[in-house]
Amino acid sequence: MRAWLELLRLQYSLPFVWPFALTVWYASGGNLSAGRASLAWACGALMSLLCGTYCLNDVLDVRFDAINAPGRPICSGRISRRAGAVAALLFFATALGLAGAAGVKFFIAIFGLAAALVEYNFFSKRLGPCKPFVASLLVTMIYPLAFVQAGGVVGPRAGALYCFAAWMFLTVCGYEMFKDIRDRRGDSQSPLNVKRYWALGNVCIATGAVVLLPAAVFAMSPAYLPAVIALVFPAAAWAIVTRRLRNKFIAVYAEFLAMGLITTLDPVLFGL
Repeated sequence: MRAWLELLRLQYSLPFVWPFALTVWYASGGNLSAGRASLAWACGALMSLLCGTYCLNDVLDVRFDAINAPGRPICSGRISRRAGAVAALLFFATALGLAGAAGVKFFIAIFGLAAALVEYNFFSKRLGPCKPFVASLLVTMIYPLAFVQAGGVVGPRAGALYCFAAWMFLTVCGYEMFKDIRDRRGDSQSPLNVKRYWALGNVCIATGAVVLLPAAVFAMSPAYLPAVIALVFPAAAWAIVTRRLRNKFIAVYAEFLAMGLITTLDPVLFGL
């Protein structure tokens, strides 16, 4: 069971359902009374899609994980490659089934995202310097996916959502650059410029934190800006100044948790 939990990376897939549901709530202006069941199906579809993607990633990356992460479940032999492939197929099929229950438009959107994620997993090691940007774009697709589920963007905080999407793209981009530095021994087809990646990753993290500031003028409460400065900025600063990659990953994770907390409590306490 522990090996399967590691394979599914629930520490990443579960938290990403949270901003998706929040974005649907924001985009709909809080009007979920007629669509809560549909939202539940959509969240289940996204969760299944992410789990399937992580399974596929480990199935395809055995050769690279043998160098970078020999303890991964498939690479270490705790789960067979065939079992991982079957699990990926089942999760993808479940995602499409749940997406169909959420609605035709959402099904089409999930299908397109699933196709893009499969293609990325097959070709990511050949993308070179473009890899962090492509990965970040795919992660940020939860925003247009949420807009489809919400039926558009009609809420008063629509402008804030675009700031949040820009923050997510830039922050994930920085994270991916740090991850490429960590995995350069097994992944890189050509030598990786560690200094350049390190500096650019820090710039992405810093810029991502800054683009959260304009969201304060898009119907966010007066508490939003102080909360971002008090919780998100210190995490971003830690991610920038620390010299240990492991600390950078923890800091980015803390930044995401802080933003999730702020964007959840703000409408709960002050209304949409």
